[in-house]
Amino acid sequence: MACACCEHSDQDQDRNNNEPGGSADYGRTLSFWAGAAVFALALSPALGGKAQIAAFAASVALLGGDVFFHAVKNLLRGRVLDENFLMSAAVIGAFSMGDHAEAAAVMIFYRIGEYAESRAVGRSRREIKELLDLKAEFANVKAGGAFVRKSPEELEIDDIILIKAGEKIPADCVALSGRGAVDTSALTGESAPRAVSEGDALLSGCVCLDAPITARVSARYENGAAARILELIENAEKNKSKAERFITRFSRVYTPVVVGCAVFLALLPPLFWGEPSEWLRRALIFLVVSCPCALVLSVPLAFFAGVGALSKMGVLVKGGGYIQQMARLNAVVFDKTGTLTSGGFEIKEIAAAPGANAREIMEIAGTLEKHSAHAIARSVTEGCASRGIDISRDAGDLREIAGFGITGTVSGELVCSGSLSLMEEYGLRGQAEALLGGSRDLSTVAHVARAGRYLGFISLRDRLKEDAATAIARIKELGRPRIVVLSGDRQESVADAARAAGADSFFAELLPGDKVERLLGIKKDGATAFVGDGINDAPALSAADVGLAMGALGSAAAVESADVVIMDDDIGKIARAMAFSRRVMSVVRQNIALAVVVKLAALLLSAAGLASMWLAIFADVGVCALTTLNSGRLIKIRRL
Repeated sequence: MACACCEHSDQDQDRNNNEPGGSADYGRTLSFWAGAAVFALALSPALGGKAQIAAFAASVALLGGDVFFHAVKNLLRGRVLDENFLMSAAVIGAFSMGDHAEAAAVMIFYRIGEYAESRAVGRSRREIKELLDLKAEFANVKAGGAFVRKSPEELEIDDIILIKAGEKIPADCVALSGRGAVDTSALTGESAPRAVSEGDALLSGCVCLDAPITARVSARYENGAAARILELIENAEKNKSKAERFITRFSRVYTPVVVGCAVFLALLPPLFWGEPSEWLRRALIFLVVSCPCALVLSVPLAFFAGVGALSKMGVLVKGGGYIQQMARLNAVVFDKTGTLTSGGFEIKEIAAAPGANAREIMEIAGTLEKHSAHAIARSVTEGCASRGIDISRDAGDLREIAGFGITGTVSGELVCSGSLSLMEEYGLRGQAEALLGGSRDLSTVAHVARAGRYLGFISLRDRLKEDAATAIARIKELGRPRIVVLSGDRQESVADAARAAGADSFFAELLPGDKVERLLGIKKDGATAFVGDGINDAPALSAADVGLAMGALGSAAAVESADVVIMDDDIGKIARAMAFSRRVMSVVRQNIALAVVVKLAALLLSAAGLASMWLAIFADVGVCALTTLNSGRLIKIRRL
């Protein structure tokens, strides 16, 4: 077992470097089954005396050859206190004292535990490896009148590439022609294909499903989504959780202490009570029990499996430390635009002046605004469509004034839709201000006039994402963490979004530095996450205990500044990631509790002479197998 009660041995490295099915793995499997067969033969009543002892010795040699070899090699290199030394000393000591069957059993169960560990770690690594299979093997690049194959690293910005059905997109690009569907599941965790048409951005690592797509490269491979995500996951193990760091520090102190205790147990008590062989037996059992494999293996494996499971669901976590932080969040702070809201607008209110009505206001505004590409104009025309208002009439003499609005003629009458400044130009500002009242965000109000008469206004608000309120409600169900909205937008706009989403409090009109200052104040009350779009929120993402970037597949700022990247725009994954992080921490606590309780009990029993070698085997190999299997449950999760 890869026991980190010491520095990693060469044997550990060999295990990591040899894939299952390789020659070294085959050799270990063959020696195990040979040793197990000889062990079974040795237990046969047909054998006895020296023949039986020889059979047990042969079994130990076959089963423990690697262990003995690495123990000697590490001993010569000055690395004494490792698992190989502990197991070798215990097995050789037991055998020399006449406990032949127990000595062979220690080694056979050790190898079974090693196999269980290897399977669990191997499966977790394969899960991650499958996720990391994002890179395209080649790119079809236009050269002259034909397409030639190049490696993705050779692509340059503005190269024209052809992506055929079934091929991975080799670099971030923009579709030039072709309509079809793209499988984004490797990046976002979403199974539904995404429709693609001319002008759409395509991210490296996705798979073209049907019609060939011609695209223009927008970023070199090393700056693309796939490369950054690969780097993020490959480096995830570098950021260890507090639990992992504690276990590592604990094991470095623990191993020398227990070895010293075993030596003390073998040498000192016989001076007072005699029976040196009995005390030596107790010391050997103590050594077998002492190896803290269960703790040192199962805790990192639980976090590693957690990172892998979250990644498969489109939530990239930079390390186990952030899983531990997400499991204990006291507050979740949201940016507004692009995070809680979609970036568009919806109609909040239609206010009509005396003698006018809402339908007339919408008809005139829609007839004009359908000719504008402004975000407010699009929202007005969408509002007309949803209300069944006919805006098919054409307006003449159209004039769009940036920052003011748009004017034109309908049925020979001058009509206009725009800002308060536009109303002032036609002498209507006083009427507009009277109807407004003065507490409204003027940047999202479209005033409408016809033939010199003020008709009223259309007030708009940021369109909340459909699942934002539901997602925040689910976050609150997880122990009711405080929900705060921080935004640079105007007070009224932020207040509307915060109330609609179900936030507990909000702060508006903040510069990036102000956001960080507010965030630091919130952090004083406990672990705090900040959720932003990963571009203009980089300072706050870095300042939070956990920075979560939303929908940031192609954003370099997100990958660099955030600790967790939700690769699509699904805000509901925040609550699911928090809940899963708590599940990971529950598994970690279960493993620690089981290992500590069983180890301490077995150590005390072995020191008192009440433990047999069989109990020692369970306390070491058995507990390690149980905690490894418990951590392995996280690997099997397919959906959060």
